[in-house]
Amino acid sequence: MTHSLAVQCLTCAWMAAIGWYVQLVHYPAFLRIKPEEWGSFHAFHSAMTGVLVVGPMLAQTAATAWCFVLAPLDRKSWLLAACWLLSFGWTLAVTGPMHGRLAPGTLQTEVPRLIASCWVRSIAWSLQALIAAWLLARMAESPVR
Repeated sequence: MTHSLAVQCLTCAWMAAIGWYVQLVHYPAFLRIKPEEWGSFHAFHSAMTGVLVVGPMLAQTAATAWCFVLAPLDRKSWLLAACWLLSFGWTLAVTGPMHGRLAPGTLQTEVPRLIASCWVRSIAWSLQALIAAWLLARMAESPVR
Protein backbone atom coordinates (compact mmCIF):
# COMPACT_ATOMS: atom_id res chain seq x y z
CA MET A 1 0.00 0.00 0.00
CA THR A 2 2.98 2.31 0.58
CA HIS A 3 3.80 2.55 -3.13
CA SER A 4 0.22 3.30 -4.16
CA LEU A 5 -0.04 5.97 -1.44
CA ALA A 6 3.21 7.53 -2.65
CA VAL A 7 1.89 7.58 -6.23
CA GLN A 8 -1.36 9.13 -5.03
CA CYS A 9 0.49 11.72 -2.98
CA LEU A 10 2.73 12.73 -5.89
CA THR A 11 0.09 12.70 -8.61
CA CYS A 12 -2.50 14.49 -6.50
CA ALA A 13 0.04 17.11 -5.42
CA TRP A 14 0.91 17.59 -9.11
CA MET A 15 -2.74 17.88 -10.11
CA ALA A 16 -3.51 20.19 -7.19
CA ALA A 17 -0.62 22.48 -8.17
CA ILE A 18 -1.80 22.55 -11.77
CA GLY A 19 -5.39 23.06 -10.62
CA TRP A 20 -4.52 26.04 -8.45
CA TYR A 21 -2.34 27.58 -11.17
CA VAL A 22 -4.98 27.09 -13.86
CA GLN A 23 -7.71 28.49 -11.64
CA LEU A 24 -5.80 31.53 -10.39
CA VAL A 25 -3.66 32.42 -13.44
CA HIS A 26 -4.33 30.47 -16.63
CA TYR A 27 -8.14 30.61 -16.90
CA PRO A 28 -8.30 34.31 -16.00
CA ALA A 29 -5.78 34.91 -18.80
CA PHE A 30 -8.36 33.49 -21.24
CA LEU A 31 -10.11 36.84 -20.97
CA ARG A 32 -7.04 38.54 -22.48
CA ILE A 33 -7.00 36.45 -25.69
CA LYS A 34 -8.09 38.36 -28.77
CA PRO A 35 -11.29 36.89 -30.25
CA GLU A 36 -9.62 36.23 -33.62
CA GLU A 37 -6.85 34.24 -31.86
CA TRP A 38 -9.17 32.21 -29.62
CA GLY A 39 -9.51 29.12 -31.85
CA SER A 40 -5.79 28.48 -32.26
CA PHE A 41 -5.09 29.37 -28.62
CA HIS A 42 -7.75 26.99 -27.29
CA ALA A 43 -6.54 24.15 -29.51
CA PHE A 44 -2.99 24.68 -28.22
CA HIS A 45 -4.20 24.93 -24.61
CA SER A 46 -6.22 21.72 -24.87
CA ALA A 47 -3.40 19.71 -26.48
CA MET A 48 -0.70 20.87 -24.08
CA THR A 49 -2.88 20.51 -21.00
CA GLY A 50 -3.50 16.90 -22.01
CA VAL A 51 0.25 16.29 -22.07
CA LEU A 52 0.53 17.53 -18.49
CA VAL A 53 -2.52 15.90 -16.92
CA VAL A 54 -3.49 12.65 -18.66
CA GLY A 55 -0.57 10.58 -17.32
CA PRO A 56 -0.87 11.80 -13.72
CA MET A 57 -4.65 11.37 -13.75
CA LEU A 58 -4.31 7.79 -15.00
CA ALA A 59 -1.61 7.05 -12.40
CA GLN A 60 -3.82 8.59 -9.71
CA THR A 61 -6.70 6.42 -10.85
CA ALA A 62 -4.61 3.23 -10.78
CA ALA A 63 -3.10 4.05 -7.36
CA THR A 64 -6.51 4.85 -5.88
CA ALA A 65 -7.93 1.60 -7.24
CA TRP A 66 -4.96 -0.37 -5.92
CA CYS A 67 -5.39 1.07 -2.41
CA PHE A 68 -9.02 0.09 -2.60
CA VAL A 69 -8.11 -3.47 -3.68
CA LEU A 70 -5.57 -3.81 -0.87
CA ALA A 71 -7.83 -2.45 1.85
CA PRO A 72 -11.44 -2.41 0.62
CA LEU A 73 -12.97 -2.09 4.08
CA ASP A 74 -10.62 0.62 5.31
CA ARG A 75 -12.31 4.01 5.72
CA LYS A 76 -9.14 5.71 4.47
CA SER A 77 -9.43 3.85 1.17
CA TRP A 78 -13.02 5.05 0.87
CA LEU A 79 -11.98 8.62 1.66
CA LEU A 80 -9.21 8.55 -0.96
CA ALA A 81 -11.61 7.02 -3.48
CA ALA A 82 -14.22 9.70 -2.73
CA CYS A 83 -11.63 12.45 -3.35
CA TRP A 84 -10.61 10.75 -6.59
CA LEU A 85 -14.21 10.37 -7.72
CA LEU A 86 -14.92 14.01 -6.99
CA SER A 87 -11.86 15.36 -8.81
CA PHE A 88 -11.97 12.98 -11.77
CA GLY A 89 -15.76 12.95 -12.08
CA TRP A 90 -15.99 16.72 -11.81
CA THR A 91 -13.38 17.13 -14.53
CA LEU A 92 -15.25 14.80 -16.88
CA ALA A 93 -18.79 15.90 -16.08
CA VAL A 94 -18.43 19.63 -15.41
CA THR A 95 -15.20 21.35 -16.44
CA GLY A 96 -14.66 19.33 -19.63
CA PRO A 97 -18.06 20.26 -21.09
CA MET A 98 -17.53 23.88 -20.00
CA HIS A 99 -14.47 24.03 -22.26
CA GLY A 100 -16.69 23.04 -25.17
CA ARG A 101 -18.83 26.12 -24.58
CA LEU A 102 -15.90 28.53 -24.63
CA ALA A 103 -15.98 30.74 -27.70
CA PRO A 104 -15.10 34.39 -28.37
CA GLY A 105 -18.66 35.61 -27.67
CA THR A 106 -19.05 33.60 -24.46
CA LEU A 107 -15.75 34.17 -22.66
CA GLN A 108 -16.94 37.00 -20.40
CA THR A 109 -19.67 34.79 -18.91
CA GLU A 110 -18.22 31.28 -19.28
CA VAL A 111 -14.66 31.86 -17.99
CA PRO A 112 -15.82 33.06 -14.54
CA ARG A 113 -18.11 30.01 -14.35
CA LEU A 114 -15.21 27.76 -15.33
CA ILE A 115 -13.00 29.31 -12.66
CA ALA A 116 -15.71 28.93 -10.01
CA SER A 117 -16.30 25.30 -10.97
CA CYS A 118 -12.62 24.43 -10.55
CA TRP A 119 -12.64 24.99 -6.78
CA VAL A 120 -14.22 21.55 -6.36
CA ARG A 121 -11.46 19.62 -8.08
CA SER A 122 -8.60 21.77 -6.76
CA ILE A 123 -9.80 21.15 -3.21
CA ALA A 124 -10.41 17.44 -3.87
CA TRP A 125 -6.89 16.97 -5.33
CA SER A 126 -5.39 18.94 -2.45
CA LEU A 127 -7.27 16.86 0.13
CA GLN A 128 -6.30 13.59 -1.52
CA ALA A 129 -2.64 14.63 -1.61
CA LEU A 130 -2.73 15.67 2.05
CA ILE A 131 -4.50 12.49 3.16
CA ALA A 132 -2.07 10.30 1.22
CA ALA A 133 0.91 12.22 2.66
CA TRP A 134 -0.49 11.89 6.18
CA LEU A 135 -1.03 8.14 5.71
CA LEU A 136 2.49 7.73 4.33
CA ALA A 137 3.92 9.58 7.33
CA ARG A 138 1.94 7.36 9.71
CA MET A 139 3.18 4.24 7.93
CA ALA A 140 6.78 5.46 8.18
CA GLU A 141 6.37 6.00 11.92
CA SER A 142 4.82 2.63 12.66
CA PRO A 143 7.13 -0.32 13.37
CA VAL A 144 7.38 -3.08 10.77
CA ARG A 145 5.49 -6.18 11.90
